[in-house]
Amino acid sequence: RRMKAPLAAAYLGISQTKFLEGVASEKYPAAVYDGKNALWILDDLDNFIDRQRSVGASSEEEAIKESIDAAFPVEVS
Repeated sequence: RRMKAPLAAAYLGISQTKFLEGVASEKYPAAVYDGKNALWILDDLDNFIDRQRSVGASSEEEAIKESIDAAFPVEVS
């Protein structure tokens, strides 16, 4: 349920460097510390993924609506 940075980055499908930069900028979840060990909680990473998925779905739905509106303009009379 806890993992170090290399595994947390791999879990998100990104490089460790990009992951740690994102942690520093608060894009990705913060670590918890066990002594000197920085560890990431699996549930925190899963929650981040779920939030990203819902944001992506909203953006995708909006893009589809815009494409349909452009292809089939509604004339107001």
